Amino acid sequence: MRIVGSNTIGAELVPSLLEAYARGLRVDDVQWLDGRTPEDRTLIAKGAAGPVLRVEVASHGSGTAPTALAEGKADLGMMSREISKDELAKTAAAGLGDLGAPTQQHVVALDGLLVLVHRDNPLSRLTLEDIAAIFAGEKTDWSAFGGKPGPITLYRRADKSGTLDTFTALVMKKRKIAASAKAFESSVELSDAVAADPGGIGFVGIAYGRNAKTVSISLECGLNYTPSEFLVKSEEYPLSRRLLLYNAASASHPHLTDFVEFALSDKAQPIISRSQFIDLRIDESEDSYADRRVSEAARDTAQDHTRLGRFARDLTGARRLSVTYRFRTAGADLDSKAVRDIDRLAEYLKRPRNLRRRILVLGYADSRGTTQRKIALSERRAATVAQALTARGVPSTQLAVSGLGSFAPVACDGSTNAPNEDGLRRNRRVEIWIK
Repeated sequence: MRIVGSNTIGAELVPSLLEAYARGLRVDDVQWLDGRTPEDRTLIAKGAAGPVLRVEVASHGSGTAPTALAEGKADLGMMSREISKDELAKTAAAGLGDLGAPTQQHVVALDGLLVLVHRDNPLSRLTLEDIAAIFAGEKTDWSAFGGKPGPITLYRRADKSGTLDTFTALVMKKRKIAASAKAFESSVELSDAVAADPGGIGFVGIAYGRNAKTVSISLECGLNYTPSEFLVKSEEYPLSRRLLLYNAASASHPHLTDFVEFALSDKAQPIISRSQFIDLRIDESEDSYADRRVSEAARDTAQDHTRLGRFARDLTGARRLSVTYRFRTAGADLDSKAVRDIDRLAEYLKRPRNLRRRILVLGYADSRGTTQRKIALSERRAATVAQALTARGVPSTQLAVSGLGSFAPVACDGSTNAPNEDGLRRNRRVEIWIK
């Protein structure tokens, strides 16, 4: 089996999952062989009668995955960003089917990009605009942000990195990173370089903060986020991302389907956590989370006070679950992660301690359209999730379903003339609260 793509998940996470999967085949020996570069490795699992499984892993960046799949040089692609429209078209033309479909796109873990500075840097918070201006080379001295005077040194990931692609899409937008930025294929080396440079700033996945300092992120609409496991799990943190596996519709390798199912299973979640990524197990928020959400909603002076009061009453004594349901389009079709998360949530709600608890299924919309349309669409989304849960044995009497329209956004989705597509996508969601 050949697995090609992201260095972020190919360096440790996928090899750890592969090794655990191979040992589950009850083999006698599992070995790793080094390849021509540190990013190329081969797993060989042997039984009494000889090799049982051989897997070649090539981790040279997310951008290499769709090409390798399209050219028949990979059975499974690893990406630390979602596949692009152009890549979808390319792989579809190669006869691989719709790689964005839930049967071909698999969210194996979550991650959050950290913006790192030296530990002696006094700055603790930057806006996305600040970060973009820094990496574009428009601001070159820390004094521009109230820091100690001194030149800013830029550190970035290598060109084919999904981490770089995600950072470019979420932060840089149409800007380009300055040519002076030092490029690293290794996240570990980049993080250590920032930690050793008082003027340094860089970005890595959440597993690679190491000895550098992480800054919090402020958004232009007044939302502020400090990266945490819960905020990455709920995908509210503005630099959160999904780590994905992709396979062709006609994938035929005898171990491929079983390995993917293992990687998504309960058995895989501790492995994901040990690899310092964010696993897919469902968590409950701290009590203070509900207070923060109500306070953020109350800051909108144009908000409907009747709705705000109802929102505050509903959230009193409730805890948010980390699972968030999002959709493939602007409609109500669940995306690949949401389809899997229905099963995870149903199992969670069937635990003895949850059988008598009230479940709030709250649908939301982005800011586009009339108030009536937004409420109707958010109600439809919430109903889609509720119906899927009842189909899996969750009593409908336990569920309180409502649509809140564009109330209480978790992201800035821009204006009509300048929409923020990522913010629009994040605000099209269904949240689950339990009390």
